Amino acid sequence: MRFLLCNRDCQISGGTTYLLMLAEGLLAAGHNVTLAAGAGMVAERFDQLGVRRLFTVGGPLSSWVVHREAARNRPDAVVYSSRGSARDLAASVVRSTGAVGVCVLQDHVKSGGEAAALCEADVAVALERPIYDQAIAAGAPAERLHCWPRPVMRASRVDPNGAEPNRLLWMGRMSGNKSWSAFTLIEALPAIANRIPGVEVSIVGSGSRARRIRQAARDMNQQLGRDAIEVRPATNNPLADIRRATLVIGGGYTCLEALYNGRPAIASGFEWLGPVTRDRIADAYDQHFGDRSAGRTDAAGIADAVCEVHQASAAGGLHRFQPRPDWFPVDHTTLGHAEMLGDAVEAIAAPAALCLA
Repeated sequence: MRFLLCNRDCQISGGTTYLLMLAEGLLAAGHNVTLAAGAGMVAERFDQLGVRRLFTVGGPLSSWVVHREAARNRPDAVVYSSRGSARDLAASVVRSTGAVGVCVLQDHVKSGGEAAALCEADVAVALERPIYDQAIAAGAPAERLHCWPRPVMRASRVDPNGAEPNRLLWMGRMSGNKSWSAFTLIEALPAIANRIPGVEVSIVGSGSRARRIRQAARDMNQQLGRDAIEVRPATNNPLADIRRATLVIGGGYTCLEALYNGRPAIASGFEWLGPVTRDRIADAYDQHFGDRSAGRTDAAGIADAVCEVHQASAAGGLHRFQPRPDWFPVDHTTLGHAEMLGDAVEAIAAPAALCLA
């Protein structure tokens, strides 16, 4: 089948990451994939996968480009987010071509426009159970709404023994709402260094607070008398940084991706959840790995959490924090997600084709 993915741009975000994972799975399943989106760092990753890209800049010109592409190649399905500027464009392509419209809801319904988009879509996908439940409450038709796990890339080269000793990784968006734990981790570093000699920290991300985070890191390095913290821009290859780390700190997709690739993780996104263990995996899913938890912690709390995982490793008890495949109650593989989507689209497209015949 031919899939057209629509997004505002290729900047690093949860929505772009989802489409990248979906594209990998769709290609592995033998489908044809085109992405209509603006520029951004993740564009290179789509190119590496072999996704055909249409460059869009917004406005009437982009609408003309995408509609022309759709008229020429007649996509079987158009995939788009429930929010964002690409939603209306994608919906218009669905109406003009008769393609199956697939609306993806990655977060809670926040507007009437989102609720309407879910109701109009042929297939609606919620990526978590709490999101699914809220979408139903907002009026999304249950017969067209699916709850599927987020697809996650897995790299076989990421192994428990491949990390650099005592390397912590904080990865996330350096915005006002998510940067708090980066600042708090920097503040906690003296206490961590007292208990983990030689500890090093990589802070990776971009956003409005990046300059302030870099300054805080420089000040802390000066206080410690060594370059204990490195701050780098967001990367389009997060698994390379995950491979280096013994412990990953992040929320949402970052935390899930680290765990799914065998790295111990501390869930800290908009809020704080703490170290993820098998006993806490259900809570981690429910709170989207720290993005919907209740409250934050302070420097002492982060220091204690980091040292708890480190001490367990030193004492041979890392198995409590070391993720295993049986931790995950659902299939996060990109191919599995793509196959579910393909089946749902085919179930709608096949009867429609018979009617036209």
